[in-house]
Amino acid sequence: MSDFAVADAYVAILGVAGVLAFVVTLWLTNWRRIYAAIAASLVTVIVVWCVCVFHWNTPVAEVHIQEPRETLTGESPWLSIEGTVSPPDATVRLLVQPSAADPKRTPIWWVQPPPRIVGGAWKAEICLGTAQHGAEEYFQIVAVASPRPKLIDLLHHHQLDEGQRLDHIPALPQSEIVTIWRGR
Repeated sequence: MSDFAVADAYVAILGVAGVLAFVVTLWLTNWRRIYAAIAASLVTVIVVWCVCVFHWNTPVAEVHIQEPRETLTGESPWLSIEGTVSPPDATVRLLVQPSAADPKRTPIWWVQPPPRIVGGAWKAEICLGTAQHGAEEYFQIVAVASPRPKLIDLLHHHQLDEGQRLDHIPALPQSEIVTIWRGR
C-alpha cells in the first residue's frame, strides 16, 4: 500500500465528515450561519481524525501457530498450517521468509493467502517457494493478527494483501516464528 493510497483514504474519510458537518449545520441554521458551519466542519474533521488515529492505535490480540510441529516437510512447496487467534474475529495473515544463506541479502517476508477462521481456530495453505526454487532450504513462518477494522489497518499501514512483499514484520501482535525445512 503506497503512502498516496493512505493519504487518499484519510482525505476521503475526513472530507466526507467535514462536508457532512458543513451541510447539516447550514441546513439547521436555515443557510444563514456560514461561520458556524465552517467551525462545525473543522471540529468534526479533528474529532474523526483523532478517533481514526488514536482510538484503534494499539491492537490487542493473541495469535499462535500450533501445526506443523515437525520442522521437516515433503517435496511439495505447499504446507498446511494451523493455529488459534483471540479475539476470534481478528484478521490473521501469515508471512513466509526464506532463511537467507547470504547474510548481506535483505530478508523479504511474503504475505500468504488468508486463512480460514472458525471460532478462533484458523487453517491455511502456505507456499514455501516454488517448484523450481526453495527446495532444500529453511523457511521462517510467522502469523500476525489485528482485531481492528480493515479501514483502520489501512490507515496505519497494516493492510496486508496476498503476494505483498515486506522487508519487516508489521507492528501487529504476532506468533512465535516457526522455522521449517523444505525437502526436495
